[in-house]
Amino acid sequence: MLFRDYGTIKILTPILNCTAKINSYKQVAGQSLFEIGKRLKHVKENDLAAGDFKQWATEFCDFDASTASRFIQAYEQFGDATSHLPAGKIFEMLSLPESVDRTEFIEQEHVVPCCSLLITYTP
Repeated sequence: MLFRDYGTIKILTPILNCTAKINSYKQVAGQSLFEIGKRLKHVKENDLAAGDFKQWATEFCDFDASTASRFIQAYEQFGDATSHLPAGKIFEMLSLPESVDRTEFIEQEHVVPCCSLLITYTP
């Protein structure tokens, strides 16, 4: 059982409120990921001289080159189509082969190899 019986319902209200807030912030994080990627890409392609992007991203955004690149890749590959997903899931999906349709992948059920658990993402 997820919740122990504490003899009162008072404990559930704060936990449920926190759960709702956490899930809301996770959605905002997913949306922010694309906005960050979009802006990083714009600066990289339009505003800086060749070779200056890595230094700018490190000094002004506190992103190493790999992190900045992952944000840009997430934006390029998924756009806003997956903004309802948690940021970690979006970054995980970057490793999918290019031949995999991202939207279709999200909508399908998947079996986790280690335990044969069937999972489907539902926002």
